[in-house]
Amino acid sequence: MGSAQQVFKTLLTSSASNNEFASQPAALNATSASAAEPQSLLSLLFSFSSSFQDWIKLAVLGAILEFARRTWAAAWAALLASFFITAHFDGEDECYDWLMVFLSKKSSWKKANELQVSTKNWSSSNRYQNDDEDIVIMDDPSGDLPMKGRTLSFLPSFGNTTTMFYKGRLLRVTRDRSQAAVGTEYVESLTLSILGRDHAILRELLLEAQTLHKSQEQNRVAIYIADNYNNWRWSGSRPKRPLSSIILEPGVKEMLIDDAKDFLTSEDWYAARGIPFRRGYLLHGAPGSGKTSLIHAVAGALGLDIYVINLARKGLDDASLNELICDLPARSIALMEDIDAAFTHGVSRDGVEGVDDEDGASSPTMESSSHGGVTLSGLLGAIDGVAAQEGRILFATTNRYQVLDAALIRPGRLDLHIEFKLATSWAAGEIFKCFYPATENISETSEEPVMEEKTPVPSTSSDGLPTLEKRTAPKLSVKQRDALAAEFAAAVPDRLTSMASIQGHLMTYKTRPYEAVKRVGDFVEAQAKKRSAREPEKKKAVEPKKETANGDDEGSSTPKDI
Repeated sequence: MGSAQQVFKTLLTSSASNNEFASQPAALNATSASAAEPQSLLSLLFSFSSSFQDWIKLAVLGAILEFARRTWAAAWAALLASFFITAHFDGEDECYDWLMVFLSKKSSWKKANELQVSTKNWSSSNRYQNDDEDIVIMDDPSGDLPMKGRTLSFLPSFGNTTTMFYKGRLLRVTRDRSQAAVGTEYVESLTLSILGRDHAILRELLLEAQTLHKSQEQNRVAIYIADNYNNWRWSGSRPKRPLSSIILEPGVKEMLIDDAKDFLTSEDWYAARGIPFRRGYLLHGAPGSGKTSLIHAVAGALGLDIYVINLARKGLDDASLNELICDLPARSIALMEDIDAAFTHGVSRDGVEGVDDEDGASSPTMESSSHGGVTLSGLLGAIDGVAAQEGRILFATTNRYQVLDAALIRPGRLDLHIEFKLATSWAAGEIFKCFYPATENISETSEEPVMEEKTPVPSTSSDGLPTLEKRTAPKLSVKQRDALAAEFAAAVPDRLTSMASIQGHLMTYKTRPYEAVKRVGDFVEAQAKKRSAREPEKKKAVEPKKETANGDDEGSSTPKDI
């Protein structure tokens, strides 16, 4: 570079000496001027060469420093990560709920500088909540009504990392949420980093979180539904219903429970004989006779969760239905309510084609719904196809047993059929006993009921406004309760109305058993009028369809029907 500068300086000196020859012709002056222009441009460029070299040096030095910084940061992060166990949890996974319950119980959130506060009912009993009894938002500030308040929940906030300790180990918690695309649902995630290199501490934390979660749900039945993205979502949970509260014909519910328990313990038996490990139950009959209530009670008795499959859901087709059933857990109950509604003319049962009464009779027509996405063949494949889930129990309910296709209700798909009829006098007496339990320490010789409990009844205040007046309700001995139940049962004819209607009558007098018995005559009369008013429409709808009932296949095997 230095030799080049000397050459150019020599050239510039020679060009300067050439200027002394001013007496030369004009043509030579013009030639000299044109040669001097590029030389002056080169001199201008090289005048910045020293500054340009400094810039290059600074850029190279900055790149080296940035590379060193990033390398050091990555090495330091890798060094720290080597001392931590980091686990990632998807918000759609069940263990995410375990950890959220576990974290909500940690006292660290009381001292956190940034957190999420929510009054949302995350589960059966606000399971994401702290144990502070003073942080409660009451739905009724006056306190006149005995209702439970909504407890504030302290949770990790999104996009922040919180540090706490678990069994003497440093624990860092990061909660995030993201969208796969604009307009889609947010997906939450949780990241835990625990100081230590032994996975045993992580397993201990997960086991403790699962135990805490299950302890809050041990007396409840979890219910899951499918969302618009065809994923199972926890919808809520209900208290387990005792089987004693289900009034059926003697031996029916005991038989169902024994059959389900035998199925759950017979996986090896099914595998040895090459039979798909699946079991299906069809509950059919009169509306309001206790089909769904029995399923709820069975789920509680067996400790199983309920997964509700709505065949009429918008956007559900054969592929989506098959995907949902394949995603069912092994030990669970799949529930398809009103399975006939997806394959008949419309969902409403008020039209001529679908007239039915409380005895469950209806017109025997069944066709694929033109507006629905699920076909009969798709449903059959999802229930009993090659890719169908095993280990699950399927419950299907219908009020129109006659319209169901024979291929749908054959053994292997719906193995056991249980008919629910209208209530008998015996059942009316039994449900009366459930509503008004007897007190054992009451003397059997007492003629008058003992008055103890109070119940609000409508009254009017001095200013004309409605108020609640406290009224006592009787305590009944076993003898008194049984006498009232017998009187109540004698007034209710067999097969007149459903159990739901009788329950509705008793709910009106839930703390007044004597008045419930006194008014049962009016209730029976009203039910008889409703039934007689529906008879002409039912006969008109059923008579033109009688000839279609003779097309059954006599050679096909029939499932067990009760």
